[in-house]
Amino acid sequence: MGIGRLSLELPAGKTAAEAEREAARVLEESGVTGWSDLVLQTTLTSGAAGRSRYTFTYWTDDPENHQGRDEK
Repeated sequence: MGIGRLSLELPAGKTAAEAEREAARVLEESGVTGWSDLVLQTTLTSGAAGRSRYTFTYWTDDPENHQGRDEK
């Protein structure tokens, strides 16, 4: 078991719960399996108007998912 990381650029102002739902959707659509305990860690400005960079961590059973992934 290890920790995975996911960064997404999303509309600014999302609540943690909204952002986590979007991250869960992205993980599932990307085929990431065996993940749990998804948590929003940081929210930063992205340089694009009305957008923010949300970074999440999650536990994963898949060793290939430990390095993290960035969604652009």
